[in-house]
Amino acid sequence: MIKRNKLKVFYGIVLSAFCNLLFTNGQLYAQKTEHSLLWEISGKDLKEPSYLFGTIHIICEDDMVMNDKIKDALKSTEQLVLELDMDDPSMMVEMQKLSLNPGMENISSSISEEDLKLLDEFYKSKYGVGMQQLGIMKPFVLMSMLYPFYLSCEKQASYETSFMEMAKSQSKETIGLETLEFQMGIFDKMDKEDQIDMLVKSVKEFDSMKGEFGEMIDIYRSQDLDGLYQMFKKYPEYEKYEAELLSNRNKDWIGKIGKIISEKPSFIAVGAGHLGSENGVVNLLKEAGYKVKPVKF
Repeated sequence: MIKRNKLKVFYGIVLSAFCNLLFTNGQLYAQKTEHSLLWEISGKDLKEPSYLFGTIHIICEDDMVMNDKIKDALKSTEQLVLELDMDDPSMMVEMQKLSLNPGMENISSSISEEDLKLLDEFYKSKYGVGMQQLGIMKPFVLMSMLYPFYLSCEKQASYETSFMEMAKSQSKETIGLETLEFQMGIFDKMDKEDQIDMLVKSVKEFDSMKGEFGEMIDIYRSQDLDGLYQMFKKYPEYEKYEAELLSNRNKDWIGKIGKIISEKPSFIAVGAGHLGSENGVVNLLKEAGYKVKPVKF
């Protein structure tokens, strides 16, 4: 059986972790995004400000950026908004169901013998089971299972989990910008062959990917959204699906965020990859007429 603690981590980050590595691939827009993970949203007839925070969905506990300004921002609002409503009690069951290939098909038959052996040995070493059992899961789900092992630490943390715990202690509701079914549907539109190619590459280049993940953590901790953007411009394999995975979702969120913050002040926490660039949430909110300013700490 898969180790229970790793399963718990995996199902908590599988979708958002994958999305967090996808950035727009156009030319870097002229206006630089100021260094900040926390942004105050005001103006446009808002009676009280709301806040936008860029997360990274799995991180070493000691590397987590969390201070009183972030906590006070959440405390000053009336609800928490995440990409998904992660406190929905039915989410875990739905996640497991949507993670499986149609008809429980095992992708092993679509992978070369050499690559299948590589994947089988890798997942057995990390989760205790191989492709005979895990092959019924969708390729992008298997790839997301790599992320906890990119971190060289025992204690790993999640911003989403931390924010939900704070919100619960303050009797605040948590809501989501998207449904689980919608997010999973985005990945279902990707060619299976492309997903398998990315999966195999991620395992073959695991040590390199682990190093780059560490570099991403350093850039994240420096609060450099454009630095993150530049780092991920070099991954051409994501270009084919950029619109569906990132920019179209950002544009769709603006209307949803506008409605949410007009009704009550909210603390919105989404992957930091969604904040920077011309099509990022920060710039799109400004274009929509809001005043969006960094909260320095």
